[in-house]
Amino acid sequence: MSPNTESAAMASGLADSAAVRPIAGQPAHDRTPDDGPRRRIDRFQEMMNEPSGLSATYGRAGSNTMALIAMGLLLVGLFGAAHVLTQGHIVYNTGTEMMWGLLVANYAYWALASFGLSFIATLALGFGVSVLDPVVKRCLVLAISTLIAAMISLWLELGQPFGTAAIPLNLQIRSPMFWMGLFYFTYLGLLAVTLYRTVLPGGPGMAGRMLSIAHFVAALLSLITQGLMYGMMTMRPFWYSPVLPVYFLMGSFLLGVALITLFVNVSHGFDRDAMPESLRKLMGETMPVILLVSLVIYIFGVTSRVLTGLWSNADGLQVFGHMVASPLFQIEILVGLAVPLVLLAVPSWRRRPLVQAASALLVLMSLYIARYEFVIGGQVVPLFKGQSMPSFIAYTPSLTEWMVVALTVGVALFIYLVASLTFRLSEPHPKMR
Repeated sequence: MSPNTESAAMASGLADSAAVRPIAGQPAHDRTPDDGPRRRIDRFQEMMNEPSGLSATYGRAGSNTMALIAMGLLLVGLFGAAHVLTQGHIVYNTGTEMMWGLLVANYAYWALASFGLSFIATLALGFGVSVLDPVVKRCLVLAISTLIAAMISLWLELGQPFGTAAIPLNLQIRSPMFWMGLFYFTYLGLLAVTLYRTVLPGGPGMAGRMLSIAHFVAALLSLITQGLMYGMMTMRPFWYSPVLPVYFLMGSFLLGVALITLFVNVSHGFDRDAMPESLRKLMGETMPVILLVSLVIYIFGVTSRVLTGLWSNADGLQVFGHMVASPLFQIEILVGLAVPLVLLAVPSWRRRPLVQAASALLVLMSLYIARYEFVIGGQVVPLFKGQSMPSFIAYTPSLTEWMVVALTVGVALFIYLVASLTFRLSEPHPKMR
């Protein structure tokens, strides 16, 4: 062997031994050769090209069906958005008496959904609740899609949305809305970076865990600020409450659990056998129990709030009696909360994918009605009373408002669909197993 050949062989051997040398303190199953950035990028591209998510479960037909639904909602919603941009706030059935309508309730719903999904992801990534690892990526994707839907709803609710460009030039730091917007954009950015770290072949690592805790803090600050925005309004007794952020937190977590339960089952065709083993175990044992417990806690919170409002004789709280007598409230409680409670209380029933999906869907409907009643209920009692003012202000959403709601649903579904066809959402990262 020539000296040059021998030197090359020795260099190759040293490089190979260095590539597989374990790192001190690193678990044996996590020790992989450090094959450089180029190879990691290649592995990431291979992962992106593998069949996954909806395409692996439903096939092309199922993916096309969901895409058609999303595109249909987007087309309807874009027509409504164009109507708003050309006509302004006049297309909404709101005014000086009823300032906030359906789109504010819709925004609050999607924002709370994003916060709840973020909390679930952080329990696994940031706090080591490993049983939730199989749904981390799906929670992060849904958190991003629902937050974007919330921002679109709030942006179009303004009627002249491009006026928001002046917000950075007018730092109203004493306004909760200013801080809410700042926290939202910070939260969205942290969510996106956390998702990027999570889907990388190298795993989230310590940086991903720190990012997860950071976006959890941003989500918590956003939720508290949203609660304070209503809770500090003394002239609106229906909203005014120091514990309103806690009520929002209960609803947010339940909303996140219901959404992830529904989307996991739908994405696998309601077939437990189509799920990876870790996800199958989670959906068969732990997740329905979490949904049941969070539902019970939320029911206690709603009961406490409604009974307190009915018992009080303070001016402005008569709206509780008006709300309880409405058909929407009956549907919210009897259909949206009581029926899922019964279904999930039976152990043999709550393990079935169809029962889980149906219960989650009913809970989502109930929480949407609750957001609508909360936003509208705080305004139905006139601030200035007189002979010309009714006891309660009537409000019915316009067609354009419903079209914008369709737009937000379409956007959220489209983002989720693209992510499902791109990433393996059903599989935990190798370092999460």
